[in-house]
Amino acid sequence: MALLMLVALSVCFSSCSDDDDGNALSGNGLTGIGNLEGTKWTTENWDIDFGDDWISTMDEVTYIYFYNSTEGLVYYYRKDSYSDDGTSYDSNIAHFTYTVNGNEITLNYITDPVYNVYYLTIDGSVLTSNGTTFSKGTIDYSDTKRINTTHGTTGECKWYHNLKSSIWIEGDGDMADYTSYSQTPWAKNDLYVSYVYVGDDVTSIGSYAFANVSVAEIPSNSSSLTKISKGAFENSCITDMYFPSTLKTIGEEAFAGCTAFEAAINAEVEDIGNYAFYDCKSARFTYGENKLKHIGDFAFAGCTVSSFPDSKVLEEIGIYAFTDCNFTTTLELPNSLKTIGHGAFSDRGIETIYIGSGLTSVTGTPFYPSSEGSIYVNKKTPIGLSYPILDPNSIKNWTLYVPVRCSSAYSKAGYWSDFGKIQETNDFPS
Repeated sequence: MALLMLVALSVCFSSCSDDDDGNALSGNGLTGIGNLEGTKWTTENWDIDFGDDWISTMDEVTYIYFYNSTEGLVYYYRKDSYSDDGTSYDSNIAHFTYTVNGNEITLNYITDPVYNVYYLTIDGSVLTSNGTTFSKGTIDYSDTKRINTTHGTTGECKWYHNLKSSIWIEGDGDMADYTSYSQTPWAKNDLYVSYVYVGDDVTSIGSYAFANVSVAEIPSNSSSLTKISKGAFENSCITDMYFPSTLKTIGEEAFAGCTAFEAAINAEVEDIGNYAFYDCKSARFTYGENKLKHIGDFAFAGCTVSSFPDSKVLEEIGIYAFTDCNFTTTLELPNSLKTIGHGAFSDRGIETIYIGSGLTSVTGTPFYPSSEGSIYVNKKTPIGLSYPILDPNSIKNWTLYVPVRCSSAYSKAGYWSDFGKIQETNDFPS
């Protein structure tokens, strides 16, 4: 299931004159049925039921709004009153685009449909669908408020809410970034969000767009999504997340504090930001062969990771990136790796470490592995260290393997000489 997957549009409604005769009006070029923009169509139903000692009433109304020349929405409202149990309410909204052919209107839903309205026939001031008739009116102030609080713009995209728990992001480009979830238009309009649907041409999910909400699923049809921005789903309760093959960047804190979801990092992701999956205690991650270049500070700290990313182009691993992950006994770092940060691997299950030929910079003490083991360093010249490269409480129990004819240099180099044994070998991964 896809993710992907997860602002406010100020809509100006033109005043449209009612044309009961169905003559063509100016505005959107429609002929035969007049200009639909700015019109409201209403149908109502009322019922009452009696029991031995109770009475129930049902009052429902459905509005169809054509709020501009291409889009509209269906609004359904129901009120049930019971003499014994009080009153309950239900409401739902479905957004659509529409096309006109003669006196027929076809609705193409952006969100989940409601009230089974797809095809409409118009005759003067009456609209008919499946035998139900709707009478014509004009969008007023209260209607405008309802419409504007359930859809709008976010950056280069549009958003639509159904008054239940779902939000749809559609468009061609990036969502807007926000400084906090409270600044998003759906939060300002007090709209509950638990499902986020990301459209095919959306290229980014904005910063903090869905942070601190109970997002259950992120179905994504996106074939264009390249970035999930800073804090986009921070502290959300995500249970299902799909990363499309186009995704390249997972921003800082994008999923920090999320729980109980599994995610496969796809092959095209290049950058995982600081704290991207920090403290996702119950989250599980898997990788295939990938193109990761940068893994930020604390990126996977505290997560369950099945294995180390299989990337031949990885260049940087930040501090505490994989602390407390408990994912491997053998750690093989690629020759492309240039920089590794302090505490990057605090995993007491690691017994064997391979360091590639490209490493040039080490910050602090990157390895806190098992109490004893072997570390292979495929560099003829020792890297300058300011601290032991491996837990100083265990380093004496570890054997350091270096290229042939290089053991003398390592035995004289600061902190490299702390290893219990230094031996030469040509047995390094290619």
